[in-house]
Amino acid sequence: MNSNELYTALSTANGDRTEEMYRYGYACGLENHINFSKIKEAFLLHSISDSEEKLYMHTIIEGYKSSSDFDINLFFG
Repeated sequence: MNSNELYTALSTANGDRTEEMYRYGYACGLENHINFSKIKEAFLLHSISDSEEKLYMHTIIEGYKSSSDFDINLFFG
C-alpha cells in the first residue's frame, strides 16, 4: 500500500480506520517494508491525536507482523 492509500484510509470514518490501518500494515508486511516517516507525515496531515496515533501505529505493526509471519511460515514451515 502506498502513501496515497494510507491518506485515503485516514480519511474514512473513525470506525473503519482501525481496520484500514491493519490492512495497511499487512500490505507493508507483504512487501517487507514499512516507512514510519510517511506514516507520521500522514498522521500529521490528518491531525490524528496522540491516542489515535498510538492505536493506529500498534494496529499497523500488528498487521505487518501478521503478514510477515504468514510469509515466513509459507517458506520455512
